[in-house]
Amino acid sequence: LALNYGGQREIVRAAKRIAQGVTDGTLELESLDETTFRQFLYAGAIPEPELIIRPSGGQRLSNFLIYQAAYSEFWFSEINWADFKPADL
Repeated sequence: LALNYGGQREIVRAAKRIAQGVTDGTLELESLDETTFRQFLYAGAIPEPELIIRPSGGQRLSNFLIYQAAYSEFWFSEINWADFKPADL
């Protein structure tokens, strides 16, 4: 499965949608907080991840869930994703 996803693009899109809401009067700037902001993200209704597993030895986010990963735990594995099995977890 391949998706054209980018965390930076997601945040910029949310900011534009928020600005549009303030401009057209459907959102009051004073009501903007972390909960409101999250609603403008692609998957705003999905809880933030508690654990992010990074296979293939990379120790970076790679533009993945930049906002949502703020309080996540990370686990890094040297095993490539294609070779990752339930026993590896």
